[in-house]
Amino acid sequence: MIDIRKEILKGIRNKQFEARITVDREGVVVGTLEAAKQLKHLALDYEFCVHDGDAVDSGDTICTLKGFSENLIMAEETVIGRMAKASGVATAAFKAVKLADDKGRIVAGAWKKMPNEMKRSIQQTVGIVGASTRMIEMPFVYLDKNYIQMLGGISEALYAVKAMEGLKKVVQLKGKYMSIDAEARTAVEAGADILMVDTGRLDDLKIVKQYLETLPNTTVQVGFASDLKIAEIPTYLECGADFLCFGKEIIDAPLLDMKLDVISEVSNAV
Repeated sequence: MIDIRKEILKGIRNKQFEARITVDREGVVVGTLEAAKQLKHLALDYEFCVHDGDAVDSGDTICTLKGFSENLIMAEETVIGRMAKASGVATAAFKAVKLADDKGRIVAGAWKKMPNEMKRSIQQTVGIVGASTRMIEMPFVYLDKNYIQMLGGISEALYAVKAMEGLKKVVQLKGKYMSIDAEARTAVEAGADILMVDTGRLDDLKIVKQYLETLPNTTVQVGFASDLKIAEIPTYLECGADFLCFGKEIIDAPLLDMKLDVISEVSNAV
């Protein structure tokens, strides 16, 4: 099969050009290390103007590069892809962390639903900007609706893991088996350490938090999840959430738009 790029560029294949990669909107750049590997593979000279985790404004140059025409075209097709999606995720996660203002933890929980080849990248990406992919950092067992359903209820599910010493017990609450306050009460009485209010309804979060406030010296934490909106983070935290678990608002964040522009021919090129 004929490579159309070679045909188009055959008249200037021995010429070298300078180019730059810029961003089209403000955000946070990540993926520069992977991009650098690809630039090396393409035998391009390059210099990054930013590091992973740096904030950028619209129009900022993030990388300058130099090389043969065909390799620059290939860089536009491959290198930007190493950064644009990851930077979009990082930008959304950074916005969430900033809005939380140290009043609660931000968790990008939907990474588990991504293809295996993307999971590690997403974990690293959100970590760079101060978010997490885990509800808590210490070891825990998460009893979601399917465990609860198969084991016969919240109490039964917690009984099944009672002997697992050293693991925090996290229980998903959805108001499926009884009212949300009854589910919370049942979970706490059966030994839950963390209640995940996975309904997205503020009233449910408030009810669970109010119940916990009636318990003297309780250390039980509350998480909140299900189609949360980044813009509403201050409200969620004011209603008592200790951490917020985001899905598509972070993982499905739009690309941080980037473009590669050829600037000039290198005058001393062979």
